Amino acid sequence: MLSFAFLLLSAGLIALGALLWRLSSSQDAYKVASFCLWIGAYGCIANAPVFSLFIEPEMATLGNNLGLYVGFPMMALVLLDLVLGWKWQKATWGRIFLGLAAMFELMRRAESGNSYGEFLLMACTLALLFAFFKIIKNHGQKIHPRGIIWVPSSSHPVVILGPSKQPMQRPSIKKSVLNIRYRTLFPCKLDPMPNFFRHTLMSRIQNLGLF
Repeated sequence: MLSFAFLLLSAGLIALGALLWRLSSSQDAYKVASFCLWIGAYGCIANAPVFSLFIEPEMATLGNNLGLYVGFPMMALVLLDLVLGWKWQKATWGRIFLGLAAMFELMRRAESGNSYGEFLLMACTLALLFAFFKIIKNHGQKIHPRGIIWVPSSSHPVVILGPSKQPMQRPSIKKSVLNIRYRTLFPCKLDPMPNFFRHTLMSRIQNLGLF
């Protein structure tokens, strides 16, 4: 039963890592996250009792140390990088990996590995809590739910508006032109509409309570 749990967890980590690897074209942090998840998967496989006859105890210990002293801190830094927008490059992540590995070896030789592990656990937990707080805070910003709307104007008879994080404001109407502060996704110029149709359509939009 324990072996099945380890194998199931490792399969989930491998699948999630592969999914994040496909997103690595946008940011290098996704590739680092995949690497950290695969380190955790290796630790699960190495500690599964079903593989105890094939994997040396030293290799299992290596998986535990990599997961705790390298993978977990780098995953916390990945979340901070994505939340705060640091956008670290591959060279930076490589230096972080080497620094964490060298710090672990230094603390191991100083016989302070347990204290260093507790410090890393506390620091990474605080970093993860801060990252989750920022995610919830950013997600909780008010976004207007009306989605895409169609507004006519004299300069751009067809204007497509997308949802914006800015609060919805009532546009000012001056000479039948709607001055709107929201971003225009793709305006296209058509033939000017008749004044009667334009004023009638604008009156109907206002009556709907969109503005």
